[in-house]
Amino acid sequence: MVGNHGAGSAKEVAEDEASDARAAALSLMSKALEHLDSDTNMPAIIGARLQSAIDALWIYTSSDRSQKSA
Repeated sequence: MVGNHGAGSAKEVAEDEASDARAAALSLMSKALEHLDSDTNMPAIIGARLQSAIDALWIYTSSDRSQKSA
């Protein structure tokens, strides 16, 4: 059962959930990229765009973590 938490705790929970969602997305996107890279019929631009999205999300996730520790 969920206890009664203050507003600060709710914000921390929301940030943790967002971080977990980004981590899950990065994992799934990386797996998708592996599949795309192994498919010779897939245009390279699709994999390149997915890689760009992964890089952007990784940078965003990393900067979010550094702000939390500051």
